[in-house]
Amino acid sequence: MGGSFSCSGVRDAYGGYLEEGDYVECTTTGGAKQSLGRVKYIHEDRVTFQWPLFGTYTYTDSDIRYYGVSKVMGDRDGYKFKMDQIVELLDGTEAWVSLYSPQSVTLNFSQMGEGYDAGGGSGGGGTRSYSQRDVEAYGLRIASAGFRGSRRQCTTCA
Repeated sequence: MGGSFSCSGVRDAYGGYLEEGDYVECTTTGGAKQSLGRVKYIHEDRVTFQWPLFGTYTYTDSDIRYYGVSKVMGDRDGYKFKMDQIVELLDGTEAWVSLYSPQSVTLNFSQMGEGYDAGGGSGGGGTRSYSQRDVEAYGLRIASAGFRGSRRQCTTCA
C-alpha cells in the first residue's frame, strides 16, 4: 500500500501515527458509523481516506479530531479484528485473536490443530503478532461461525 513511513507526523485522533494502507474508523457522533475506511494518501498536513460508502475524502488534523478517526487493525476484507475471533490464513490454518491493538493483532495457534508453526520454528502452535502489512501478506480473514459467509459452522450430533 505504498512506501510511506510514519515520520510524516500525521496522527489519528488518539495520537497514533497513520501510514498509507492503515484501516481507520470514526469513533464520535460527528462521524458516520460505517465500515472501516483506509488511508489512501498521506500529504504534508492532511490525509486522504477511502470510505466504502462515501468514497474518497481528504481530512485535515481538525477533521480527524472532529470525526474521532482512529487507527484499527482490519482483516484482508476490511473487517475489524476483535478479541476471541477465529481467524483464517490463506492456507486454511486457523487461530484465535488473543491480543489486539491498533498496531498489531496477536493470534494464538496452540489449540487450533496439530503441528502448525506460527513462525517461531517450534512446529507446535504458539502465538504470533501481525502488523497490518503482515495481515495483507498472510491473507488473514475473520472466519468465526456466522460471520459473513464463513465456512465454519456449528454442528450438533444426532
